[in-house]
Amino acid sequence: MTDHIVSGSSTTGTLLFPNDTQEVYSGGLTLSTTILSGGTETVSAGGTASRTNVSGGIEIVSSGGAASGTIVSSGSETVSNGGLTVSTLILSGGSEVVSSGGTANATTVSNGGAEYVYSSGTAVGAGILAGGAIYLSGGTASNVNVGVSATEYVSAGGVDVSATIQSGGVQYVYASGTASGTIVAGGGNEILTGGTASATTLQTNGTQTISSGVAVGTVIGSKAVENILAGATASSATILSGGVENVSSGATAVGAVISAGGVERVLNGGTAISATVLSGGTEYIA
Repeated sequence: MTDHIVSGSSTTGTLLFPNDTQEVYSGGLTLSTTILSGGTETVSAGGTASRTNVSGGIEIVSSGGAASGTIVSSGSETVSNGGLTVSTLILSGGSEVVSSGGTANATTVSNGGAEYVYSSGTAVGAGILAGGAIYLSGGTASNVNVGVSATEYVSAGGVDVSATIQSGGVQYVYASGTASGTIVAGGGNEILTGGTASATTLQTNGTQTISSGVAVGTVIGSKAVENILAGATASSATILSGGVENVSSGATAVGAVISAGGVERVLNGGTAISATVLSGGTEYIA
């Protein structure tokens, strides 16, 4: 079956079985379509799909089409070429793929679900719940909230701006990936493995671990820790009262500012260059 939804027409509660197709064109509207495994809904320029339930099938949103309130319980939602999704919910076994020219706003990814943002794709305001994950590979994400036991992966070409990493959440930044303005809450962790992080804020009990790559301008708050491991570099960190920067053997810290009550600890074989130690600040060199 092929179902064409054209300008001025709408349909409610359509059930798409294997090999069924629903095409939503400019001015067309679908409500509460269910897409089973092997079924496909395509939303093109000017078309709108609302409250679609993807249960093993595929929803494709492209060329200026829009979808809102989609629930992906298994199968996938694909957004590209000027397509827009709003308030998608990804459940266990489901995925959302945002590729060239596509935009996903306010996606929620729950346990076992995943959001993939590829080259020139954009994700805004995603909420990643426990057990969920978001993957940036050439795409851009902003204002992502990474919750307890949730994960964000920023790999080559991926750019993340202003993420918040909650307690138990982790942000990984791999080679050629970039994260800026990340806020790491207590119990959260930002881990650099060849990537670059700038202007990270470590709140109370937050952690940044640089195993390789570069961190620039990290602000280390009370009881927060920045760990710089062998081969990694951190520059222009600000260490506030109660904060600690650990510089391991083979690691380098450049231009740290150590405020009253802050500590820079340089272990044997570590290097600290041009640190500024303010009154009440401490620099330990083993």
